[in-house]
Amino acid sequence: MELRAYVAVVRRRWWVLIFLPALVLIMSLLTYTPPVPSYQYVIRLVVGVEPLVEGERPLETDPRLAAAQASEYIADDLSVIVGEAAFAEAVNARLPQELRVPPGALAGSTVAEKQHRILTVTITWGRPEQLERIGDAVVQTLREEAGRFLPLAGGERTQVAVIGAYGPFPLGLSLRQKVEIPLRALIALAAAVVIVFTWDYLDDTVRTREEARHLLNAPVLAEIPRRRRFPWWPIRRP
Repeated sequence: MELRAYVAVVRRRWWVLIFLPALVLIMSLLTYTPPVPSYQYVIRLVVGVEPLVEGERPLETDPRLAAAQASEYIADDLSVIVGEAAFAEAVNARLPQELRVPPGALAGSTVAEKQHRILTVTITWGRPEQLERIGDAVVQTLREEAGRFLPLAGGERTQVAVIGAYGPFPLGLSLRQKVEIPLRALIALAAAVVIVFTWDYLDDTVRTREEARHLLNAPVLAEIPRRRRFPWWPIRRP
């Protein structure tokens, strides 16, 4: 099919290409609900472990070096533990009943290279006035229940010190929230194109000389002109 034939198909049912995306766009705008604003609270912690003292067991290495190495393992483990459901439940035990923190609201990470012992805890929440209270519960849980989550690495010797707390600060819209409505309109436009060409494929109406010549496999001797909708419009000669 030539390009002119494609253009002719689109021109015959151009209204489908406008109606369907416009309908989807209008319905999306009418049913649109603004996303709930979210806020983040970031806590930076130094995680360490007390070195073993002489008399508990024979010391073969410098206890300060061993404590530093163990601190790195503990910080890396805590970055995963902070996001687990068990840790969220331990935090919720320190909060009132109406303030429940799901596991997805807590996330931990460590910085590579020279800062393995720095633990960054990020809390995402919808009400900024509650974030500091949740952050305090997270820090207390790390300080007082380390033996529960790290029984083999540090345990009760784990020490947590707060470097700083930042926030709450609002989060902007995600990329998905920004492109959701335009993406719906583009999908509707693509569906309209499919409908137009499918409709034309199923339509057996003969409209042009070329279609008649192709269908009959014979020359066309004459044709009846189509009735003009606007009599004052000049007739296009083939």
